[in-house]
Parts: sequence; structure tokens; C-alpha cells
Amino acid sequence: MKKTTITFLTACLLMVSSVKAQSVQDGINHLNAGRPESAVSLFKKLLEVNPNNVEANYWLGQSYLELDEIAGSRIKAAKELYQKALQSSADAPLLIIGMGEVDLLENKTAEARQKFESALEMTKNRKGYDPEMLLAVGRANTNAKAGDLKYAIEKLDMATDKGKNPDIWVQLGRAQRKAGKGEGGGDAFKNFNKALEIDANYGPAYLQLAKIFESQKNWSFVLKYLIDAVTRDPKFSVGYHELFYYKFYRQNYAGAEEELVKYIESKKPDTDIGDEYLYAQLCWARKDFNCAIAKGESIIAALGDLTKPKVYRLMADAALQNNDFVKAKKFSDLFFAKKNPDDAKNLNDYEIKAAVLGKLNVSPQDVYDAYIEGTTVDTTLDAKLDFLKKALLILKR
Repeated sequence: MKKTTITFLTACLLMVSSVKAQSVQDGINHLNAGRPESAVSLFKKLLEVNPNNVEANYWLGQSYLELDEIAGSRIKAAKELYQKALQSSADAPLLIIGMGEVDLLENKTAEARQKFESALEMTKNRKGYDPEMLLAVGRANTNAKAGDLKYAIEKLDMATDKGKNPDIWVQLGRAQRKAGKGEGGGDAFKNFNKALEIDANYGPAYLQLAKIFESQKNWSFVLKYLIDAVTRDPKFSVGYHELFYYKFYRQNYAGAEEELVKYIESKKPDTDIGDEYLYAQLCWARKDFNCAIAKGESIIAALGDLTKPKVYRLMADAALQNNDFVKAKKFSDLFFAKKNPDDAKNLNDYEIKAAVLGKLNVSPQDVYDAYIEGTTVDTTLDAKLDFLKKALLILKR
């Protein structure tokens, strides 16, 4: 019995020591680098040791909001987490701000503002407000569609005098851009560079600089800042992800695959079956449709009902172009069955659906209905006319 107890206590000690070697900041680094799944895993481990760790609870909620899930499930997960954490830490300002962000995401703007102001007052002293609380309020308002950008800028501006966190400057620049300022290298550009004065290796600042020049279609500077990001921080996963698509859309598929390999390497030891979707896109772009379908099927085999709708969309188009119309219909039907009804409609999805039906032995009415459904998509008049011309060609057969 004594030997068993010692073995158990030793195992517990090793677990605690392992978690202590990791910190909340390590989890934040995962999140900033575009690894929300890794962040979630780390914060959960920290909470296994101390369920009342306020910072770990707050940042776990922030990580949930960044996962590749439909908005409703992400908001629900963060809300339940913050509500539970507040039961034992009712006066924790950071958790109150987290709940305020959930309120914003649920369009409860008045309730959100009350929580933000209450949390800030709780941390106020003779030197003013806590810069980290100001940052959290500013970030929440910048991220949420219902957020008040003027309010975000005001709070983040207050934090710049006191805080040494480069993210204060990054979030201030983001809020200014969303509010319509700094597009041409103005306030936002200056603030992203101020973040780099604090930490020259801060990947998110380089990424936001790339976003400024992306909006201007100044591609040489987009590439420069993305390369700067991963050169300064080789573990900055989202930088490789952006470089993958930068090269992918320029049909540099060999270069895109190189960035994809680096992206996957940067996330180790964590792995994600969802990365196979990026490989499937490469196969599709190279017109290797059997490869694209095989990659998609490997994702479905691993994830089952948790497979993202975009996987079925890609497979439907790959099967259509591969002249396997029965399989194309199967995947198109699965896409529409899995698609979040709150997501914006995509005209191409209806075009694939209608084109597949046009190739099968179905009634002209079914094909017609599919095209009529597609005309409800909010897109340009030219796109709708082109869409209807394709319908006429099919229905004339």
C-alpha cells in the first residue's frame, strides 16, 4: 500500500512539475502564433492543477473563440467557461471582461459596456487603470462585430502610456484600421512599428503590417513582412499559413507546399488532421482530383461528424471535375446538410450543386430549383446573370 501511495504521489509530482514548466504566457504565445488548439490544451492542463487560475480561465475562453468552429459553438464554449469560473472568482476583473466580450458577441452592447466599466473601476488606483485590463477591453471591442471601436481606441490609447506589452500597440492599430484610419501607412502603421520597438520578434505586428499592404495590393511589401515574421519567429505558425496562401493563389504550388511543410513543423509536437485539407487544396489546384478526394476521405475517417463543411465542398467540386457525378452529389448534399445556416451563402456552392444535378438523371425541375435557390445569394448582378446563363445551357439539353 505504501509503495502504491509513493508511486501515485510521484506521478502527481511529475505532472505538476511538467505543467509548472509551462506558463500562461506560453499559452498566449500559442494563441498569438495561430495555434489555438495548442493553447486550449495548455490552458486546460494549467487548470487541472489550479481550477481557479483566473488568467488561465480567461485565456482558455479567448482560445475557444479562435478555434475553427462555427461562431455559435465557439461563443457557447467561452460563455459556459466564464460563467463557471465566475462562480468561484466573482470579483475577477479579467473574467468579467471575458463575459463582457461574450455579451458583445451576442449583441448585448449595454450589458457589455457595464461589465467593462465595472471591471476597469475595480482595478483603478492612483496611477490609473491597469493596462492589461484596458488591453482586454480594447481587444474585445476590436474583435467583436458589435464592438465600439471609438471606445476600444480610447482604452487602448490609455494603456500605451503604462503598458510594455507590444500587443497594446497591435490592438490599437487594429482598432484604428477597422475604424477606417491608418489604411495608407498612417496611425496603424506607426503603432504596429511601435510594437516592434518593444519586441522586434513580435510576429503579430509583422502580420498586421502585411495586412495593411494587402489592402493596398502592394504584394512585395506583403511578402516582405510575412517573411520578416517567420524569420524573426520561426514558430510563428500563422505566418507560414499566410505564406502558403500567398504562393497558392499565385499558382506557385511547389512554393506553397514548402510553406505548408514549415507550417506543420512549426506546430510540433502537436498535430492536426485538419492540415490534410491544405494538402487537399494543393491536389485540387494541381488538378489531381483523386488525390484531393483521398485527402478529404482521410479527414472524414478521422473526424467523422466533426468534419468541417468546407471539406465536403472541396470534395464535391473535385468529384464533379473528375466526372464522378454520383460521388459529387453525395458530397454536395453533405456540404449543405452540414453547412451552418448562419454562414453567408456562396454562389459557387449552388453552381456545383446545380451542375451535378444537371449531369444526373433528375427532373429539370430539380435543376431549375437549384439555380433559383442560387439567385438568392447576395452577390453582383453580373455574377447572377452569368449563373443564370449556365442554367439555360443545362436546361436546354
